[in-house]
Amino acid sequence: MSTEALYEAGPDDVVFPLMVYTRNQLIWGETLTKKTIRFLTLMRTPMRPSYIVLYKAKILPHGAHAPLAFPVVHIPIANVLAVHPAPPEQEPYDYDEGEKNRKFEPVTILVGDFRMDGKVRISTRTNVTQTLDVAKEPYTAVYDVSVSSLSLPNRNPLRTRMAVIRHTGAVLAAYSTTMEKSL
Repeated sequence: MSTEALYEAGPDDVVFPLMVYTRNQLIWGETLTKKTIRFLTLMRTPMRPSYIVLYKAKILPHGAHAPLAFPVVHIPIANVLAVHPAPPEQEPYDYDEGEKNRKFEPVTILVGDFRMDGKVRISTRTNVTQTLDVAKEPYTAVYDVSVSSLSLPNRNPLRTRMAVIRHTGAVLAAYSTTMEKSL
């Protein structure tokens, strides 16, 4: 690998370590973003990038025992099923804790070879099924997430405050405290 710089961060840029999950791979590395933009919030808006670009990237294909290393990878956003900061990096929560009429519901998300246990924040007047049925954004925030590998069950789970999940590409199991009703 060349010793020349892979990117040049400007004064309002920050290097942010990310972990990206696709159907068949776990990819991690550094991305370049603006200091004023929360990357996980950006992923839930129409302004999300077409590609996630990771520098100093490592790719662990499903079933592999060692990662592949690349200076730069471009991951099409259409392939991204989940994203979270690479620990120990964390993003602050993106909600007002005093907001009324919201509740947390525990969920388990299966993304490729990984299990993510966390909570989704939804209206107190709905349930997870109804929330997903009316969701306009392709990504949903999940909070206080524990990530474990299904193929390496003896590994300690990785923990992150927030992740975003493409709910149309992952399997989401809800442990609803509200009776599921049809719309």
